[in-house]
Amino acid sequence: NMFSTHQLAHEQRRAFDFFQKNLHLCNRSTMVAPSTLTLDNVTDEGNTHFLYGHITPSMLPRLPGWKWNQSRTKISMYDAHNEFNVTFFKLNTRKTNSKSEIKQPRYKIWIFHITNIRYNMKSSFVWCEKGQVLPILDDNLLKDLSFLEQFVSMDQAIEFGWSDSQKALDSSPTSFDFSNTQASTVMVDCSNFSLF
Repeated sequence: NMFSTHQLAHEQRRAFDFFQKNLHLCNRSTMVAPSTLTLDNVTDEGNTHFLYGHITPSMLPRLPGWKWNQSRTKISMYDAHNEFNVTFFKLNTRKTNSKSEIKQPRYKIWIFHITNIRYNMKSSFVWCEKGQVLPILDDNLLKDLSFLEQFVSMDQAIEFGWSDSQKALDSSPTSFDFSNTQASTVMVDCSNFSLF
């Protein structure tokens, strides 16, 4: 490891270890401007972002009724070669008005300010440790929703496991059965026919 973390509290060490595991992903193609952040992509649990410059809590999107609150002091660390300084801190949410009926969400975000000392290049890493958890469609839930099959396309029904592809072919209007026809000429107008 580039940094010594023995002096950090358990929660801080866990966050810093996560940061170090992601540091190799930091390059020009993964960096974005702070202005591109949205509330959803900042607060979706597990999301990470590398940003140009050092971001401040006030630069993060939020909703009325609550604000980002720095809950721990900033920790500043240097790598073994004194080429990089990393300063990091944790943010929670706090109501802007204690009498307000609005409940603030329970988010936990870590912000890391990275400075390349030699070139004075500044960037940030943002990690949402606790945030919105996106619902996951598991097989049991999909089976429970199979009554909706008649309202979706055949491709979607197959994708959701509500119909198999052979059944779809058998019921497809493009399947023709000529087994009981007489030997005669059959004209089929295909001018409006499309496979896609």
